[in-house]
Amino acid sequence: DFSQTGTGSTSLGQSVSADTISFSGPVTVTSDVTLSSNAGIVFSDTVDGEGDVNSLTLSALGSVVFEKAVGSSSPIGGFTVTQAESLTLADVTTQGNITIDPPVSLSQDISLSSGGGSITLSSDVSGTYALTLNADIGAINVQNLGCTSTSTFLDTITLTGGDITLGGTVATSTSDGSLNITNSGTLSILSGAVSLSGSFNQTGSGTTLLSQNITASKSLSFQGPISLENSVTLTGVNDVTLEGDLSAQSAYDLTLNSTSGSITTGAIGSNENPLGQVSISALSSYTLSDIVTLGKSITVSSEALIDSSSTLDTTAGGAESNGATISLSKTVNSKEGSSPASLALLAGSSEIILDGEVGVDAALSTFSANGGSILAAGSIVTEDSIDLTGAVLLSETLTLQAGGSITASSFDTNASAGSAQSLTLSAKQDVTFDRIGQNNVAGSLPFNNINITAESIYQRGDVSASGAIEYVATSANTAEIRGNITSTGSSITISGSVELPADATLTLSAGSS
Repeated sequence: DFSQTGTGSTSLGQSVSADTISFSGPVTVTSDVTLSSNAGIVFSDTVDGEGDVNSLTLSALGSVVFEKAVGSSSPIGGFTVTQAESLTLADVTTQGNITIDPPVSLSQDISLSSGGGSITLSSDVSGTYALTLNADIGAINVQNLGCTSTSTFLDTITLTGGDITLGGTVATSTSDGSLNITNSGTLSILSGAVSLSGSFNQTGSGTTLLSQNITASKSLSFQGPISLENSVTLTGVNDVTLEGDLSAQSAYDLTLNSTSGSITTGAIGSNENPLGQVSISALSSYTLSDIVTLGKSITVSSEALIDSSSTLDTTAGGAESNGATISLSKTVNSKEGSSPASLALLAGSSEIILDGEVGVDAALSTFSANGGSILAAGSIVTEDSIDLTGAVLLSETLTLQAGGSITASSFDTNASAGSAQSLTLSAKQDVTFDRIGQNNVAGSLPFNNINITAESIYQRGDVSASGAIEYVATSANTAEIRGNITSTGSSITISGSVELPADATLTLSAGSS
């Protein structure tokens, strides 16, 4: 056995191998030292270095215990524990690498600081205390933080380094159980889910490689860009914020949930790196950004706000012509305090579902939708143009109000509406459309009333309704009509001159005068 007793200090400059090793007084490491024990190693007082260059390496078949801090007055050069049945740590400060191979059970809040060297924890860390790892620009590699098998989860975890790798699960259970990560290099979350009783906060400019789900009982935020390496779900009880752009190495799915807050993101996917299915749900609102998928659906199940022009595209820039469904289940408006912005929806030959009104509370700049069909309800209001390419199916009365022009393919009443609906088109410039209410879509119903007001009206096909039809050309006083107009139960009114193509015949059929 090797035992130092008393309160006097020890200058440790030679390696020691013994059954048990213990130091009662403070220790100064004066050269590179290795302590090897067939039983246990105990430091009852502080351990410091001399000149920041001398390293301490420990190996024990039993327990290793540090009752007080290592390197608090003068950092040691490096710190390594290669073997221990159990390891009890206090704070450790070095100017070199920190490597701990055995499991660590925290008995107090601890901080490991390597001064730019790497920090490696090769086994589980457990205990209901806070853990801080600060490698400056050095790498951090850890395994499980919070042991799920024994349910001994950690308190707040703070990691600062260059490249940071979470090699296992991360779990916290206290009221302050947040995970705070600052990475100047690459953050890799590839090997285990993250479940937190507090917040998840990533700061720093480094990219995050992400293939695991993250659940936070408070907020969830990423400052840097994200690259998906698998399909993931990110859930925060409070706000979810992705400041950087998010891309994918393949068409992986992304689900974002905020159960009581809002969601804000940078661009999600691109034509070069599109995602799979994207689903976004927030109790409060989602601030729209560009979203690109490769033939997979985009679903936004919350109020959508726009503070800059955004495009939702399920065709990946035309690479997948069939696209997929785009569904906005609640209202869409320009964000308060922002200038009106544009929204474009590109669904290829798939459907676009607008279950809420667009721009009614705060008008958009422009709105365009291009899909096989467009299921619309309520109103769409813009300061400039509205452009709808695809069969527009009304589930309830629809009003389009544009400060510029309105361009549309066709309008029909969706069978799911259960009754005939009315259509109002109002533009300060032109209104152009192919046809209205000709029942060319299976199950569609006749229109009730149709009212169109614009500088000029360009009708390219037939129009029919069961109620009144009224055209008002406000400035150019021109209605260019290339089809018939039929009202089966009410009047037809056209205010302004009518232009017909050469050799064309216009038939007006009204159910009443």
